[in-house]
Amino acid sequence: AYEICACLVGSEMCIRDQIEYVQIPNGQYAIFRHIGSYDFLCDLYRIIYEEWFPNSQYYPQNTFSFEVYINSPCDTDVPELITDIYISVVKKHSLI
Repeated sequence: AYEICACLVGSEMCIRDQIEYVQIPNGQYAIFRHIGSYDFLCDLYRIIYEEWFPNSQYYPQNTFSFEVYINSPCDTDVPELITDIYISVVKKHSLI
């Protein structure tokens, strides 16, 4: 299992009392990489759920997804921002 730490960042600092630790469940994850503005992450989610999942060998698990921000908008140009989306999946059973 992995753990993530998430907090809302104000102007310059993260208040420790607002940090929430969540354990990430073990299992298989489909990982999707988005390059560019965070404003378009919703478009990738739409493609994942409306196009990729129906045509893949996987179903999404009934749990949360999460994002990993590989670089920071503080020192990276918007077109070069990299975000990985992790979605817990289970393999579809083949019909015999």
